[in-house]
Amino acid sequence: MKTIKINHIAKTEGHFSFVGALVGRDFASARLETEEGARLIEGILLGRKYHEAPVVTSRICGICPIVHNLTSCKSLEMALNIKVNNEIKLLRKMLINAQWIHSHSLHAFFLSFPDIVGISNNFDFLKKYPTQSKLALDVRDFGVQLSKIIGGRTVHPINSVVGGFNVVPDKNELFNLMEKSEEIIAKAEKMFNFVIQNKLPKFENPANYTTLKSKDEYAV
Repeated sequence: MKTIKINHIAKTEGHFSFVGALVGRDFASARLETEEGARLIEGILLGRKYHEAPVVTSRICGICPIVHNLTSCKSLEMALNIKVNNEIKLLRKMLINAQWIHSHSLHAFFLSFPDIVGISNNFDFLKKYPTQSKLALDVRDFGVQLSKIIGGRTVHPINSVVGGFNVVPDKNELFNLMEKSEEIIAKAEKMFNFVIQNKLPKFENPANYTTLKSKDEYAV
C-alpha cells in the first residue's frame, strides 16, 4: 500500500492537505486534513497593552480580518465590563456584513465555482465568463468599500476598537454607498442565478452552532 500526500491545497481560505492510501489503482482511504500554520499570535500579544490586541489579532487572516478584530474587542469588553450602545452594535453588524460580502463573493465565485465547471485556472475562468466575473468583483468591491468607511481601511480595520470606534463613520459616505445597494443586490442575484444553472455537488454538514444563535435575526 502506498500513501500519497499533497500538502497545502490551493483555493481555500486557509490550508488543506490531501492524504490517500493507494492499493493498486484504487484508493483504500482518502481524507482531507486542515492545516493550521504557526501564527504565534498569542506570543505576539504577551506584554502588550490591551488596546493593541484588536489590531494584532486582525492579522490572523487577510480575507476575514474583521471577525478577528471584533472578537478581540468584544472579549476585552466582557473582561473589563464595558457596555456599548446600540449604535455601536449596529455599526459592528454592518462591518461584519461588509466582510461577508467581500469574503463570500471571493470564495464562492473564484475559489470554489471554477472547479465546479471544470476550470482549475482562474485566468481561464475569467476569459470564459468575463461578464459574470465582473459581477462578482463589483459585489466584492461594495463590501470592501463598506469595510473602508466603517473600519478605517479595506484590510485589517484600525477604526474599530474596544468600546466602539476611534472615529464615527462619515454619514455622507455611507449614504453615497447605500445608493448603490439596489444595483449591487441585482448583481448578486445575477451571480446566484448563474451559479444555480450548473450542477452543484450535494453536501450536508450537520452541526450544532453553540454561539451563533438568535431568535430575532440572522445571528452575527
